[in-house]
Amino acid sequence: MRLRRFTALVGTALLVAACISLYLTMDLTLFPGGDGPVSSDMQRNKWLHFEGKLKELEEDIRRNHETVGEIRAAIGSLVVVKGKGEDQLLPEHEDEVEEDFPGGRGAGAGENADGEEVVGALVPIPQVGICAANPEIPPKTDIQMLDVYKNLKFDNPDGGAWKQGWKVEYPRGHWDSRSARPLKVFVVPHSHNDPGWIRTFEEYFSTQTRKILNNVAGVGSTPGGRFVWAEISFLDLWWQGASPEDKERIKSAVNKGILEIVTGGWVMTDEATAHYYSMLTQLTEGHLWLERNLHIKPKNGWSIDPFGVSPTMAYLLKRSGIKNMLIQRVHYSVKKHFAREKTLEFLWRQAWDSSGHTDILTHMMPFYSYDVPHTCGPDPRICCQFDFKRLPGTGVTCPWRGSRAQPITADNVAQKSWLLLDQYRKKSVLFRTERKPGAGGGVVLAPLGDDFRYDLSSEWQAQFSNYRMIFDYLNTALNLNVQVQFGTLDEYFTALRSEMGEAEEEEDDGLSKRQPNLSPTAPSSTFPTLTGDFFTYADRDDHYWSGFYTSRPFYKRMDRVLMAYLRAAEIMFSMALGARGRQVRRPDVPTPAPTPPSLLLPLSSPSSPVARLLSPEWGLLPRLRTARRWHSLFQHHDGVTGTAKDHVVNDYAQKMLEAISGTQHVIQQCAHYLLTSPDVPYRPMPEQVFFSLDDTRRHHHSLPEKTPLDLGGVGREEIEEGNGVGGEWAGGGGRVGKTKKVVLFNPLAWRRKTVIWLRVNTPYAIVKDWRGDQVVSQSGPVFEGNGGAVGMVDGTYDLWFLADVPPLALASYFVTGLPSMAESNPYHTLSKVRLVGVTSSQVHLSRGFESTEIVGVGGEEEFSIASDRVSAAFGASGFLKALTLKDGIDSLTTPVHIDFARYGARPGTERSGAYLFLPDGEAEVLLPGKGTASAIRVLQGPLISSVTAFLMPPLLQHTVSLWNIPGVEGMGLEVTNIVNISGRSNFELVMRISTSIRNKAELFTDLNGFQMLRRRRLPRLPLQGNYYPLPSLAFIEDSSVRFSLLSAQSLGVASLKEGQIEVMQDRRLDQDDNRGLGQGVLDNIPTPTLFRLILEKRKKGCKGPPPEHPTGFPSVGVHLALSSLLHPPLRLIWLAPDSPVNRGPGHADADNGRGADGMAAGLAGVSVMETPEEEEEGGAWVEERVRASFEPVRSTPTCDFHLVNLRVLSESVLSEKRPHGVGMVLHRLHADSCFRAPWDANDVAPCSQESTGQLKVGDLFPTLFGDSLEPHSLTFITSTGPAIDKRTPISVCPMELSAYVLDLSTQR
Repeated sequence: MRLRRFTALVGTALLVAACISLYLTMDLTLFPGGDGPVSSDMQRNKWLHFEGKLKELEEDIRRNHETVGEIRAAIGSLVVVKGKGEDQLLPEHEDEVEEDFPGGRGAGAGENADGEEVVGALVPIPQVGICAANPEIPPKTDIQMLDVYKNLKFDNPDGGAWKQGWKVEYPRGHWDSRSARPLKVFVVPHSHNDPGWIRTFEEYFSTQTRKILNNVAGVGSTPGGRFVWAEISFLDLWWQGASPEDKERIKSAVNKGILEIVTGGWVMTDEATAHYYSMLTQLTEGHLWLERNLHIKPKNGWSIDPFGVSPTMAYLLKRSGIKNMLIQRVHYSVKKHFAREKTLEFLWRQAWDSSGHTDILTHMMPFYSYDVPHTCGPDPRICCQFDFKRLPGTGVTCPWRGSRAQPITADNVAQKSWLLLDQYRKKSVLFRTERKPGAGGGVVLAPLGDDFRYDLSSEWQAQFSNYRMIFDYLNTALNLNVQVQFGTLDEYFTALRSEMGEAEEEEDDGLSKRQPNLSPTAPSSTFPTLTGDFFTYADRDDHYWSGFYTSRPFYKRMDRVLMAYLRAAEIMFSMALGARGRQVRRPDVPTPAPTPPSLLLPLSSPSSPVARLLSPEWGLLPRLRTARRWHSLFQHHDGVTGTAKDHVVNDYAQKMLEAISGTQHVIQQCAHYLLTSPDVPYRPMPEQVFFSLDDTRRHHHSLPEKTPLDLGGVGREEIEEGNGVGGEWAGGGGRVGKTKKVVLFNPLAWRRKTVIWLRVNTPYAIVKDWRGDQVVSQSGPVFEGNGGAVGMVDGTYDLWFLADVPPLALASYFVTGLPSMAESNPYHTLSKVRLVGVTSSQVHLSRGFESTEIVGVGGEEEFSIASDRVSAAFGASGFLKALTLKDGIDSLTTPVHIDFARYGARPGTERSGAYLFLPDGEAEVLLPGKGTASAIRVLQGPLISSVTAFLMPPLLQHTVSLWNIPGVEGMGLEVTNIVNISGRSNFELVMRISTSIRNKAELFTDLNGFQMLRRRRLPRLPLQGNYYPLPSLAFIEDSSVRFSLLSAQSLGVASLKEGQIEVMQDRRLDQDDNRGLGQGVLDNIPTPTLFRLILEKRKKGCKGPPPEHPTGFPSVGVHLALSSLLHPPLRLIWLAPDSPVNRGPGHADADNGRGADGMAAGLAGVSVMETPEEEEEGGAWVEERVRASFEPVRSTPTCDFHLVNLRVLSESVLSEKRPHGVGMVLHRLHADSCFRAPWDANDVAPCSQESTGQLKVGDLFPTLFGDSLEPHSLTFITSTGPAIDKRTPISVCPMELSAYVLDLSTQR
């Protein structure tokens, strides 16, 4: 072994010597001696060249070391050894692995912190042939929902007692023989509590939910009692005011298993319109609350009210430790089909999973609703009689003639028990647990509850006491062969698995200690497997719930804005903790001195920066917590769906506005903290606003407004006086205005070249980056209002500039006003403006744009705008007609028509509302003809060109923009609509895009921004049944072209004709749709919607996934473009006194903290934040103390890795007993390789496409956080493996989410 090490050392030395020799040879060749002018210039730059070559050499050596390490790990992982009853992959030579952990092995692969062997631990291995996502091979399952929909008739014959089914019967004598197994029945009491619907969250709590939870707290004193509870938001509100005795009663009931917390989310999230980031946020918030307060981990999912269910939620639950789940709202025809086939219980598998490791056991409730009449069996008239809230005198009755609840007495218990048992038996035969005739058996789940049930102690008493009498009768009548009891969902699934002969999953919360995304196969099961989703939901007839995909789009857009702010705030706060959490020294130790371990400041010390950051006095963590919870609250299935009362919607919006404001404060405070030189003592100023985020909302229903930058007095009179910039522009002696600093934050883990949009008070400006280099900029006029006006606003201008921001970095840009025209400046351009359809007398031209071209009415003609990569052609009305992809001689032009149309509401008693989309026929196209035509604004420049058209003002302002920049941001077109349908009647507006693509009735839409599914337009379904949710992405394609539509908000989408995509923009409905809301949708306000349209050519001969594959994959360019759309760079305007003009390499802070070396040097001397007396408040504004950039990432991950989130897990550093850390979630994307990346050899790629499926967190955050990370469940409540060194590669398979906790401890 020593010989091997010696050989490796000698080989490395020889490699370095050879590289240096090669360099010296090249140096003498390229830089010969001599006294000529060329030689003189070369000699002056020789040392600069030498430095560059050394850096290249260092990078080559680092890459070589990484490659050798990966090869070593791969070879080691191929050796399989036996350990503790199961196979595990371990390195062949453990002493070699130890070399990767300098200073000791620590908790290496295969060991825990105590050096003990960990069963199933995996060293990272390359992703070769074992990952679940395989686009070439469709997953093999028993049920594929595409096939189910293809074969279903979708008819609705009257089934008798079970209206949407059939007359259910069971074999006579099935349970009568002595050998027959008993029927097991679990009656599960529950109360569904909406955190906002008819009343607000707080109104529901004060009037009903507090009383319900008071009763639930007494379940332990109810003989045989059980209960399940789902909504943690309400439980938290109750907990805050509960007595210690009541809290202990809840804890005791949970620990005894008589009260089960199901799912454990903050809310019961919507699964159609919510983004997976938000779904995971609310789930994490709930799970961490449960761990902190009740010390439990939920085992079972409970989704009884979301309007359609998504496999994304199934995946999140599985990866969070949930073993089983229950769903309810599924199309009635699908339920009937599944009941006939006895497939109501199945293993739900992801559509991209060819191994089955994502399988989760799922129970589908077979009947119409989750209320008592529709849960005991197929006949609601009978089941309603056993809802004892409806006893005489309660004011609640059964709606079926002859059906009424009666108290159970000794006189009627036999008859009532038989009646109820008959329903249980009929329900059992719909499931596979029912055995062959005469064998008996079966396990029945019978939920007992409804919305806001058990708020009265009288109902609690009535339900439990009457059912107990029935249970006693049934259980003691041996001839009935039934075992019935109150039960929890966990008790049901345990009995179900036992009945089916399947072992209960190991007690590891459903999470294998192996990395689950590397499992090659899943164990066999008696349950059928299923892939697909359950959209679009219909509860009866042609009543498809596709309207809520779009209802209240203003607040759906606001939700995405909050999502982006929350994620950015979480990441910045986490980096602030990570940056200041390492090598913190005690105040009595000088900064430059080495710090022995005995003098390190513990994290729990009140003087540590981590403690200060988490302290309530600073207020950052409380603001983050509030933002998380308000964002989570809105994910409720009557929140983000837009299906609540008007005043409830306003309450949600006010909470979201508070959350946006709170996250903005956290972001600007953390930006100041991270940019402040670590050599300077830092004292928190909790309420100080250092930056404005250039995004102001006056009210919760207001459109966002930008903050105009005052670049000084640069008025028109100064030009007339001849105060222009003379001589060579860059060094001219003319007067200049003020300089404003704008700090950009890139919330993505890859480098972004993007266009930044500001508002300024002059059309003449220059922009410099933090290195002192001037960047390309362009200015344009601002127009009055949004209703088609063409007058320009004096003193306000749009300014765009090209920014290049490193991953997860803060970078400063400096905007300086000029007093005059700047034609001699090659970097700044005034936009060319053309106004069509107006006369000169209608137009007011602002300074700098007096030469605007004006084309009168009747002069309209077709025109185009173009970038280096895309050309867009427009008709005379200003709407898009075609797109051309420029690719040398192989350019492609495709018709792409945009128009707008309206749907009305069909007549009759059943009409469109907040939930339902019931149109009056095909949409009517709105033509911009006579009487509706308005001005067209055309703006062209080197960075941005745009066309703004109007339709029936103020109905629509429609802007198409083309960014002339390389890379992802310059793909396709950006479309911005401002829609105002207020004042109209039963009006639903759609944007329709028509192309020549032959997509054969197929459309791909995303599920929650996480995955794509193939849809097929079915002629048997009505128009509304072919509508699907569009959380963020849809595309159509043929053998040569793909057209993708990216959406910054959730809406409804359809492809009703070949080559067509239509997206709903807003809905205004006069009436209720009889689903309980009790009102129409009439609170419409001007609403922005934002999209990107991307046309891509398929590589010749590349086919992609086969047509029978249920899923599809976006290209790498679309993946990155979607991330860019959802997570735009943040603009932080520095509010300090005006900055100096020239900042660059000569400035004192120009390289402070930039690059890996700069970061290491800056953080090595982190100082403890001083007391208020040790620093004057004004010091925080001193420019020399604020660095121009903060760049934490050393090595950008490959393009397939997306950083979903960083999240601080500690509530309080002084009170928490759990290890402190930052939770990190990664998503490995999978791209369709049949489409080229949106950059060529001449562009600097934002990330590499060459991926091994591995990532080193030590390269991502070399100087942030501690030295180790530990794999966890997605909600961070379960460790799934030992801690590993953060320099060790971690492996993630395509499509998978993986979670880790990053250490925040002091460095050892």
